[in-house]
Amino acid sequence: MLHRATACLAIALAVTPFARAQEGGLTTEFGFTQSLRYDDNPDFVADPDEGSFISRTDLSFNLASRTRSQSLRFGLSGSLRNDFNDDDEDFEFERPTARLNYSIRNASTRLRANASYRRDEVERSFFRLIDDPGFDDNGDGEPDPDPDPLPDDDLVDDRELIVDQGTRETLNYGVRFETGLNAPFGTSLRLRQREVDYTDTEDPDLFDSSRTRVDARLRFRIDPTIRARLTARWIYFEADDERETERETVAIGVGTTIDVTPRLRFTADLSADRIETERTTGDETDDGASASVGLVRDMPNGTISTRFSSDLTRNGQRNSLRFGRSLSLPNGSLSFNLGVTRTEDGDTNPLADLELTRDVRGGALNVSLSQNANVNDDDEDVINTRLSVGFNRQINAVSSWNASLALADTNVLQDDGDDRTRANFQVSYRREIVADWNLATGYEYAVSNRENQDDRTSNVVFLNLERQFNFRP
Repeated sequence: MLHRATACLAIALAVTPFARAQEGGLTTEFGFTQSLRYDDNPDFVADPDEGSFISRTDLSFNLASRTRSQSLRFGLSGSLRNDFNDDDEDFEFERPTARLNYSIRNASTRLRANASYRRDEVERSFFRLIDDPGFDDNGDGEPDPDPDPLPDDDLVDDRELIVDQGTRETLNYGVRFETGLNAPFGTSLRLRQREVDYTDTEDPDLFDSSRTRVDARLRFRIDPTIRARLTARWIYFEADDERETERETVAIGVGTTIDVTPRLRFTADLSADRIETERTTGDETDDGASASVGLVRDMPNGTISTRFSSDLTRNGQRNSLRFGRSLSLPNGSLSFNLGVTRTEDGDTNPLADLELTRDVRGGALNVSLSQNANVNDDDEDVINTRLSVGFNRQINAVSSWNASLALADTNVLQDDGDDRTRANFQVSYRREIVADWNLATGYEYAVSNRENQDDRTSNVVFLNLERQFNFRP
């Protein structure tokens, strides 16, 4: 995996001259944070021996360039950590991360390329997700303008909720090429690769895996109110688990989007699916169909929508029904949907999604909730829930405070599965002491729960000295 990560850096060096040659040039940012922390459970175990004073130096470098036709973003970060209570431990380099996003377009064609790499301690990998937005599949940091976007995977792996020793390396990379952006006929081809490697772990559920996904689409604008599409999807999954799993998924489909009225849109998709699984314990093949229908109506201050879907999974057919609403608020926005999902075995569960951004007096509130039904890599039906809440408020011209909550939960629907929950809460106060230098102090609480195991908790008090350096070369 490391040689692939090196290749990602080489790509960044290769594309940088092209971005720099365009008007606008480059902007760069260096980040420095020196943190002194007291952690009453530094190893995040069920029965900690004693707390520790820890020194951590966070370093980051970001480069960005944007012109009329190109966009480049590249970043590196990592931490130097020292535990004062461990006489045998020297400074260790932790949490290295590299990220690259590049896009180029003209009037009818767009190409996007992206890659990301990170290495985490398994015991702390979930908490990294609080700061890490994940893999930007668009490649340019902007929402996908496609009215019929390609489907996305749930890139939050529920194995990241497992606490164990050792390290986890995650590598994502992909490319997307589109033609006919403003034409009656267009194409889209996207390749994505995700690799996860574990080192020095003990839990059998933490196994190396790789997933390759290819999506292809032909788009037809039949008239100003009717759009049609032909779709194809291929996914190959390989895992170094106890059963040496190899799985291939193929789906061929058709779909349409119809503007019934200027304010009402109808969508429908149908595909023929095939899932082939090979294991040392035997082979399985699942054949069937997936379908979805939906309506979206534009309202004076947002939209209202409903969608029904029936998807073929490795555990049979799963049906879902959702109702949604989006609103423009005087000082923000709100979107939510409520629904229900039912597996072939008859398990019925509610689903909810919520996105709220609101400016409040002197600050801002952000809330994000997502729930989805899925089949994990252990062939278990699961409901994955992700919640994040953030609030910050400016006290005066030089000081502010903020609070955040992040929670992830995996509910296994089978009786013999292990439910998992991890959460993190943080509150902090920040003050500018001199120009461009900030002092921050705060408290952080973390908890991990896994069915049939003891809870793990930690309490951290920290003091940070922070500085950002920005300049144009």
